[in-house]
Amino acid sequence: MRHFISYITPLQFSILFLIGLCSLGCGGNAPPSQSSDSLMAVDSFQSALPHGQALPERALTEADKRKLAVASGKTARIIEVDTLVQLIARDTQQLYIYQFWQMDCAECLANNEHLQTLQAQQDFELILIHVGHESTQAVNAYIREHSFVNPAYYLDFSQNPNWNSLIEPGWSGKLPALLISKTSEALHLFYQQPFSQEELEALINSLSL
Repeated sequence: MRHFISYITPLQFSILFLIGLCSLGCGGNAPPSQSSDSLMAVDSFQSALPHGQALPERALTEADKRKLAVASGKTARIIEVDTLVQLIARDTQQLYIYQFWQMDCAECLANNEHLQTLQAQQDFELILIHVGHESTQAVNAYIREHSFVNPAYYLDFSQNPNWNSLIEPGWSGKLPALLISKTSEALHLFYQQPFSQEELEALINSLSL
């Protein structure tokens, strides 16, 4: 030890001394924890967030409408005959068009397309009701493929053998079928036939009340 110390210069001794002071003053100390004031501030901020609160509704912009027009992923809701009858009979001042269709009916599909095109130009609500024996999976796949944006239903008539006459007296069940309703004006029209787009446009224009 005496031999080692004899070779330490004053500068080296000063450096070793400073290192020792630093190890005593800094080593082993944990980083300062958050103060209670800072924790309270975080809690206060989090409590101010709108957790679970409904955001205010806003009107759709034109950009929103364009996005909806090409939206995909929509599916048909299963509806029973009695529920559909109540839906059609509800009191409303809005003009409603109920289009009854099935996937293997080419005229039905053409009517669907015409009505969806006209809805962008006319003031009416379009509801598409699938009537047939295709599976819900097949119908939903078709709806997604063709980017339906209107309310779509899959009619469950398994418990109602006379489902067609319950919906419209005298309806043979033939498709396509179109029901036009505006209960506030006692308007109720029913058609069992295909239409061209021009014929549908003229029909809807004649109903402007």
